[in-house]
Amino acid sequence: MKILRATHLGMCFGVRDAIALALSRSKQQPVTVLGDLVHNETVLRSLRQQGVKLSTRLPA
Repeated sequence: MKILRATHLGMCFGVRDAIALALSRSKQQPVTVLGDLVHNETVLRSLRQQGVKLSTRLPA
């Protein structure tokens, strides 16, 4: 059996668009995303560094 490993893993269009929207809106005003847009800590860290706040619960 031959196992092929992908050299690049992409995202579905919806996730890609949601990340782009969060980033563009965060440049205009503070943005908080409820839940993870993607289950990839590298991407989530990048979002945080660019000003997107991530939360697992609604603000009080």
